[in-house]
Amino acid sequence: MMAAAMGHPHARSPVAAAALPAVLAVALVAGCGSSSPDPLASPAAAASVAPPSATPVPHEVPDLEARLPASIHGTRLAFRSFRGASFLRTGSTANQGALRGMLADLDRSVDDLTLALADDPSGSIEFIEGIFRVSGAPPGALEDAWIASQQAATQHRLVKGSVAIGGLTVDKVTDAVAGGTTYILPRGDSLVLIIATDPAIAAEAVSKVR
Repeated sequence: MMAAAMGHPHARSPVAAAALPAVLAVALVAGCGSSSPDPLASPAAAASVAPPSATPVPHEVPDLEARLPASIHGTRLAFRSFRGASFLRTGSTANQGALRGMLADLDRSVDDLTLALADDPSGSIEFIEGIFRVSGAPPGALEDAWIASQQAATQHRLVKGSVAIGGLTVDKVTDAVAGGTTYILPRGDSLVLIIATDPAIAAEAVSKVR
């Protein structure tokens, strides 16, 4: 899934490159071996999104990458994407079980899962955006299942709320312990997940959601 204990949003920094806190977050590329099953659940997980430098960046789902913005705040973004099976292999046994359990609750399998991430390769802006897609999953059920999985992974320390951004009411989850907020925008059988500490960047990202 996209990761909950995502470390710092500067995904390409030395800290980020160290791998998931052994997070959305969307610790995606380094693996879902964080304390949460999804890399975009909280900015505390951002450190996990950067793959080891020797690891080729995967681009397994180009159509999902194409839905992410090419740039944010004048900064070109870098992309990566995974099919469910390859993403699952990056995670710990516990996180693999959490992911499979969430998919089973939706009557779906790993074969139905695809995900993509975009971030600033230089780390100059604190921003990560991901798309978490479960083919055929009902939007409301998908969001509920994703939040429930994050709550379980973080011992229920995530607080759900909503906020007005760019004229839209957007759901969000905030980590009551580590801090950091993930904005959630359902789009069909996908969740768009955004981490941005600057409200202007968050608003720009929401305006570009597809």
